[in-house]
Amino acid sequence: MITEITTLVDRIVEAGSPFIASPKESLNNDRIGVLYHVVGSDESLSEFLGDIEEVQVGEETLPFEGHANVLHSDVHFVNRVPIFAANDAHLGLEQIPKEDGRDNLHQFLNGSPDHTDDPSKTVDLERLINQLAAEGAVAIGLEKSLFELGETQELPLKIHMPPAHGAEIVSSVASVRVGDDTFDLACQFTIHGPEFGFKVPLYASDSILGLSPVTVDEGMSNLEGYLSGPQSPAA
Repeated sequence: MITEITTLVDRIVEAGSPFIASPKESLNNDRIGVLYHVVGSDESLSEFLGDIEEVQVGEETLPFEGHANVLHSDVHFVNRVPIFAANDAHLGLEQIPKEDGRDNLHQFLNGSPDHTDDPSKTVDLERLINQLAAEGAVAIGLEKSLFELGETQELPLKIHMPPAHGAEIVSSVASVRVGDDTFDLACQFTIHGPEFGFKVPLYASDSILGLSPVTVDEGMSNLEGYLSGPQSPAA
């Protein structure tokens, strides 16, 4: 069936999603997909979205590429066109009314192709952690199990801060330097916790009840000690 974008957005918002976005890559290929975040499962919403074949956006009709209910850690607008956002400080969202989201889509579709920005920068990890802490991260840890099982030189960080805000900060960073080593960067943002179980503590604010503070200097020392051990792929 053909569905008007307003009807589609209204239905997702009614299901409780605090955000809706469309990947730029899909729109650049003259298709449209939607991403949203609904806690739990909503079979009626899935059935509604599953019946859509095309979406009407103004005078344009675009094939519907599909939909995805993303995790809270993936709630952001990096390389996505914002269609709707509730005012949700926990997720790092500033309000985007549905009418503004519809205008965002029109402007994107009527402009020249906007290619997605692949991360390309390499930065010092210490500098990045300082920036994240200054921007509101309350805790940062290295996921030991993911690092030790990884087949590539990837540094998997769990960062306790609103996902939409954190994703913007690291959007251009592809890799980080730690001493003489360079690692690909992988970030998971969360509003739950924080805790350091099975993690190397890299930073913890002094405002967290029940968790000892960790300065950035202490966190870098923790990481250097961990990387020099036999469990490290870099060892």
